[in-house]
Amino acid sequence: AVLGALVAKAQLSVATLHHEGNVTIYSGSQIQTAIDNAVAGDTIYLSEGVFDGFSVAKDIAIIGSGVTTTVSGGVTLGASTSLLLSNMYMMSTVETGTKRENSPSNLKIVQCFFAYNLGINYCGSAEIAQSVVKGSLLCGGDYSATNDAVVVAYNSKLRYTNVSYSSLS
Repeated sequence: AVLGALVAKAQLSVATLHHEGNVTIYSGSQIQTAIDNAVAGDTIYLSEGVFDGFSVAKDIAIIGSGVTTTVSGGVTLGASTSLLLSNMYMMSTVETGTKRENSPSNLKIVQCFFAYNLGINYCGSAEIAQSVVKGSLLCGGDYSATNDAVVVAYNSKLRYTNVSYSSLS
């Protein structure tokens, strides 16, 4: 009975792409397809449930339903002008590109929980607000945690608001 309930719940996971007043619904396993079909300015809403990891290099917003929206695989954030991730539980590493031309120039992360690592390399501007990073927060240079706040030496444009930090030990 429990297995049947878990399977039924997994089937309910959907990614909804909103584009110029049109809505396209994808199953949770097709989140990458939804991202691939999105264009600048689009928003993808994720229902509660479990989603595969994904790569995104577009000026879009991806908004979950809170901690009940779980991204189980790694997430790569590539070159874009403006990218928003909001209201998700990330179970694997999330990272930007390792070169400036392969990273978002304006990244905003709001109300996300990162179970492992968050790596922000070479972003022009990155903001993390109301989020928890339980693991390493890597910001392209030296960083340290002081009074549950993140201090970033290398990327002076990283802003943080209501962010708590702890390391897995």
